[in-house]
Amino acid sequence: MTYNAGIIGCGNSGIVHAEVLDSISESSVYAVCDPDKENRESVSERFDAKAFNDSQELLEVGELDAVHVCSPVQTHHNIAIDSIKNQLPTLIEKPLTRNVSEAENIIQARDNAQIPVGVVHNRVFNPRIMAAKNRVTDGEIGEIIAIDLLTSTESDLSDATRGEWVFDLPGGELGETMPHHVYLALEFVDRLGKIRGATKHNSRSYQRVDIDGLNIVATDYTGNVNISIRALTNSSEQYELTLFGTDGIMTVDLRRTPGTYFNTTNGFSPKIVIENYLHELSSLIRNFSALIKSELVEKLNNSGTAVSRHRGHYNTIQGFISAVKTGEQVPTELEDGLDTIRVIEFMENKQNKEETATVS
Repeated sequence: MTYNAGIIGCGNSGIVHAEVLDSISESSVYAVCDPDKENRESVSERFDAKAFNDSQELLEVGELDAVHVCSPVQTHHNIAIDSIKNQLPTLIEKPLTRNVSEAENIIQARDNAQIPVGVVHNRVFNPRIMAAKNRVTDGEIGEIIAIDLLTSTESDLSDATRGEWVFDLPGGELGETMPHHVYLALEFVDRLGKIRGATKHNSRSYQRVDIDGLNIVATDYTGNVNISIRALTNSSEQYELTLFGTDGIMTVDLRRTPGTYFNTTNGFSPKIVIENYLHELSSLIRNFSALIKSELVEKLNNSGTAVSRHRGHYNTIQGFISAVKTGEQVPTELEDGLDTIRVIEFMENKQNKEETATVS
């Protein structure tokens, strides 16, 4: 059985989905939709797909097995609801929606329709994140008591690489990438609990972007795990996830030399310091070895560049296809997308309240 997919949105995300679908033998890009004629015709010709300029027309194509919503987030809610009402399994790019209310509507529609509906959180399939989850599950650092994610870039937020629509989001490009940071931090807890606070700043005084740095503090649903998410621009490149456990600390470096570093909590002594440094050296050697091996495998792998270039999307889409065919669980549930949107909406509401207070 071939999985015939309809892709709504032929921008960056839509092209990624099309490339991945084209690389999977049992799937095809059956139809695409985009209001921009040049975009839709380019993707349509490249993947030999039917082309539409209106999403409703695409949804009425009887041969579709599922719909991939890859349009700007402002359109996700209405398109997803229409797709689900047409009994079409639906995969929605991140962020799931603009706000909590829209996310809850989609969840309700899914429950009513009883069909697979998922969200794309592609970075949870980063090999380093998956390895860290396995190590946590194996109890290497004991029970997690805190999670800290720090991302820092040199980005100029006045340059919208994805399109002008990002300026409708809080923080522009920062707001567009923020869901990645949020869901990665939440990947190590069952569910988000209380969001305790958020701070933000606009240090470069951008005119079209209201946030160029922020800090969010929350807990998991039990209230026992503290979660901190910091996103900065105007600094050097850094992307680290640190997991604090009762028996150790694990840091996953996602930006520079790929790696996972571990420290025990056995106190302080010359012996402990030496053991930790030796452990980090061993980790560094293993990381370099894995990096070299992965590069060689990529060069020797003739299965298509989409697999190596978009591995997170590949795993997500392949898992979603399996869910559509077998009825099993989708790779990332809508509830995970909802938790991410809760954090984003909290940040945005806080921003609006501060602006109102400043004006008054």
